[in-house]
Amino acid sequence: MMATHKTFRLGLFVGLGIISAVVGPGCQALLSLRGTSTIQKKHTVPAEAAQPLVGNKPFTPYRIQVNDSLMISLRGITPEQPNLEMVVDEKGDIKMPYINTVKAEGATASELEDAIRQSYLTHKIYRNLTVNIIIPAQATPSPTFYIKGEVRSPGRVPFQNGMTVLTAIAAAGGPTDYFSPDMTLLRGTQKIKINYNDIEKHPDRDQPVQAGDIIIVEKSLF
Repeated sequence: MMATHKTFRLGLFVGLGIISAVVGPGCQALLSLRGTSTIQKKHTVPAEAAQPLVGNKPFTPYRIQVNDSLMISLRGITPEQPNLEMVVDEKGDIKMPYINTVKAEGATASELEDAIRQSYLTHKIYRNLTVNIIIPAQATPSPTFYIKGEVRSPGRVPFQNGMTVLTAIAAAGGPTDYFSPDMTLLRGTQKIKINYNDIEKHPDRDQPVQAGDIIIVEKSLF
């Protein structure tokens, strides 16, 4: 009985060895492929899906064109200057006080703000300067509102019915890491104070946005 049991075990071992020799490489290759597939598979987001959306379309900041009328404010200088109304000339430029022309055509409001500020710093005219640019709604073909300050894509945003302050900030790419939760909504002569953390926690307190509104997202002091 013992001899029969040993013979059976020996035969089983030899049989398994033969099967492994015949199909082993293929099985190993299959396991290797499966392992590689599992390791290499990553969750990726298409580039267009990563962009902030307005409705079902990616949001693209408005780019300034020839003949656009711009409202430009310079803050942090002495004496304080009144707001400047500039029209982009046929060459795509605007003329700023004390400096030469600045290329405006093709830039977003945020990009032009940076260019003007850098030009004043380069010419050593002002050292501490904040530049804000508003493009009047009539410069764009469809209803818009304006969001400025600490959002990832500041500038003019296409207006959609039903938008609120929260969805407006999301359409502008969301707040930066340095934003202050205390925000201001300007509507004509109205100045509405809004706390981002409050409306995020209590959506029923969120404010509706209208075409022509201006949302200011301040920078945190801390």
